[in-house]
Amino acid sequence: MEIKLILDTNAYVGFKLGYSEIVEFLVRADLILLSPIVLGELIKNIHGLVYRLFSLPYLSTH
Repeated sequence: MEIKLILDTNAYVGFKLGYSEIVEFLVRADLILLSPIVLGELIKNIHGLVYRLFSLPYLSTH
């Protein structure tokens, strides 16, 4: 039987943090999908992180 999974944001973060329960499911999956909503949330968070990293030095000197 083929196993197909679609991850939400919490499952993706759990995978990145190495939560064994989530990793076990993903290892057994034949297909793993991310919805456009999850992709948007991840991109937004990455953009926010980059903005904060590059803005902090500027803000601390002005």
